[in-house]
Amino acid sequence: MTNLFWIEEVLPPHDLESHKHIKKATPWQKWSTGEHINSRYGFRKLIEDRSVDILQPDLTLVGLTETLRIAAMASAYDMIVIPHCSGVYAYNFGITYTITPFNEFINLSPKGDKIVPIFGKIFKDEPIPNNGEIELTDKPGFGVEFNNEVELEEI
Repeated sequence: MTNLFWIEEVLPPHDLESHKHIKKATPWQKWSTGEHINSRYGFRKLIEDRSVDILQPDLTLVGLTETLRIAAMASAYDMIVIPHCSGVYAYNFGITYTITPFNEFINLSPKGDKIVPIFGKIFKDEPIPNNGEIELTDKPGFGVEFNNEVELEEI
């Protein structure tokens, strides 16, 4: 048995039968997938078969509306949805859903010695975790402002 909360993306997301096999063989372990699935139709069979424990749609790939649809389907099966490191988009989604106990954060600091924004310099005010928590604003949209000064090469 392991103390890992979940193991992520161990198989190609379209290999539904293999997801069912590893879930059955290791019922104590939580499994996740979804960062490469781009619609609710790709998640439907995973949800119905309970082939994984955690669904991880990527909001930058799927979009917010489709993620809301995926979450609604998952909610009917009491499944967890933790968006794949989608930064401020995932944070805003996560605070609205009880089936999202926390958000995934990927630290893209080149040396791994500090916490940096997921989207680099694209936003002027992208929130970053402080002691494991995110503080969001009530600004319109996702609460961030595009940085029009950034050149494409800087991103």
